[in-house]
Amino acid sequence: MGWPSVSTRRPEATWPAFIYAEPSCGSGVFNRSEDPKSVQALAAAPHFPQIVGDVAAMLADAVIVAHNIRYDSEVLSAEFARAGFAPDNLMTLCTLDLSRSFGPSLPSHRLADCAAAEGIDNGTAHRAESDARTCAKLLQIYLARATAQGLQWLDEVGVSGQLPAQPWCPAPASGSVRRRAMPG
Repeated sequence: MGWPSVSTRRPEATWPAFIYAEPSCGSGVFNRSEDPKSVQALAAAPHFPQIVGDVAAMLADAVIVAHNIRYDSEVLSAEFARAGFAPDNLMTLCTLDLSRSFGPSLPSHRLADCAAAEGIDNGTAHRAESDARTCAKLLQIYLARATAQGLQWLDEVGVSGQLPAQPWCPAPASGSVRRRAMPG
């Protein structure tokens, strides 16, 4: 999993890491990589309950953005529930939906197709950090277009949910999470 942290100016940071999420969580879809390095990294990855406090802290006062947010929010909700915490209706925004409103007309709105249409290098598709960076760059483009159309409120661009009630997850941070600045 990887999440971008985005300011109104540029993507500021991601938390790229392998996190072991239960294969049965969320929508039941789980991508198992056959790449030996990925399999090895996943085997050494922390299980979600070990870092639940870190993830909850990252989500505090945040809008969770992803391309097909329904999948990501189902996985997060399932993992939080499995760890014994129930987040409120988390605030989310879907770049897949934004692409249909603020992107060019395309036969397919897959992340790679949207990135190519906007001249963004998608890097390695279906890798957490690469997808998070691509999603963050698309978000910037789509929000700039929404602003140019006079839209200024979160619900006008498709944000749903609400900011979590504090504190909804009292789990402590693990201390093992480090943020990295994104280039350019």
